[in-house]
Amino acid sequence: MISDAQELSFIQVGSELEALLLEARLIRSYKPKYNIISKDDKHPLYIQITKEKYPRVITVRKIDLESEPSLANYGPFPSSKNVRSVLKMIRRIFPYSDHKLGKRPCLYSHIGLCDPCPNEIVQSTQYLVLRKKYLKNIRSIKSILDGHIDEVKKNLEKEM
Repeated sequence: MISDAQELSFIQVGSELEALLLEARLIRSYKPKYNIISKDDKHPLYIQITKEKYPRVITVRKIDLESEPSLANYGPFPSSKNVRSVLKMIRRIFPYSDHKLGKRPCLYSHIGLCDPCPNEIVQSTQYLVLRKKYLKNIRSIKSILDGHIDEVKKNLEKEM
């Protein structure tokens, strides 16, 4: 591998989250020859934002990418631990749903990590306001995963 290398460069990022997202984006675009993920017998993990009335943020394996329509797919990520840590960080700032619609609010909605919960939105009298808030959270998550962290940061500061 060293003898095949022609040059070495690096990209400085501001946080571990940005580094993980950048690594996934570069692997997807360049498909490096010596990438262990593509040689492994397991399928790599992706973050998927589903294309539904109330989009869900879920993790999927490569096999599932073709079966469900989606707004966006991010990855591949080297380990499921990385994916879960990224989603955990994001969820604290922008609550989202990872479940299908049901009759009762989910557990995460009780602790503020799925706020507003799609199950609550459907039953609420403030349907339009809550749905708009939920979709705004999804747009912010999509922007972060796309790598537009500075833009999201500026919007949050403006709201404050």
